[in-house]
Amino acid sequence: MNPALVRNSLSLLSYVAPPLAARFAARVFTTPRKIGRPDWESKLVERGKKQMLAGEIGIVRWGDSNAPAVMLVHGWAGRGTQLGFLLDPLLQLGYQVVAFDGPGHGFSKGHQTTIPMFSDALMKVIEEIGEVRCIVAHSFGGSATALTLARGARVESAVLVAVPASIRWIFDNFCRRMKLSERGAHAFVRYIETWTGYGLDDLSIEKLAPKIKASGLVVHDPEDKDVPFSNAEEIVQHWKKARLVTLVGVGHRKILKSSDFVRAVCDFVGPAQTASKMSGSVTVD
Repeated sequence: MNPALVRNSLSLLSYVAPPLAARFAARVFTTPRKIGRPDWESKLVERGKKQMLAGEIGIVRWGDSNAPAVMLVHGWAGRGTQLGFLLDPLLQLGYQVVAFDGPGHGFSKGHQTTIPMFSDALMKVIEEIGEVRCIVAHSFGGSATALTLARGARVESAVLVAVPASIRWIFDNFCRRMKLSERGAHAFVRYIETWTGYGLDDLSIEKLAPKIKASGLVVHDPEDKDVPFSNAEEIVQHWKKARLVTLVGVGHRKILKSSDFVRAVCDFVGPAQTASKMSGSVTVD
């Protein structure tokens, strides 16, 4: 559907019928755009083993299935294999690597997704895999990972890459972009909160961090134009067991292909048989 038509229709509807606009907005907001998998990612998939868990959750696995696992979790409209630059270095460290596709993304089924839906799927995959040493998650996937950890998932550590500390500003931006009326924006937020069973602020790192037992690494570029760097600073402020790595000039998505990013993750997780937790902060120019 034409984006301008969607925006204009939603805006008008939000003034004349806020409840109806809320349902329409929720559908637009929770439906990721399907983006094809580039050749380099497809070649990685060919090297691994594709699985469909519970008939709906798509994953790809590489390495010894008995080894501790590192999970790769993508952001909005992404795929687990987007983090594929980590694959060979992690295999060399003795891990099995599991690329996860969230609901409505990649190999997984469905058309819509929310952070709680993403988290539910992650919980199922973790239960299937067994020992998950670390989750490396990008952007939206990092928000779902934080919720998953707060829910008590048995994961030793996590790397959050360019992750928002709160999702409220994402909703605010969407409402402004769609030019929703004040009543329409309120109805939209209430609809999402009722549907998911979570208030927007319940999903903030401030609320989730006290429940997270895992150690963490937060990786962010101060020049990230999609998720401001202040989010990373807020995450480490509240998540006391996490440290911050600053990578300069790699942006929001290219960060996943950065050699400094790969090095930081591998240093953090360590060898599979002697993994260690780290603390402190570092900047890489």
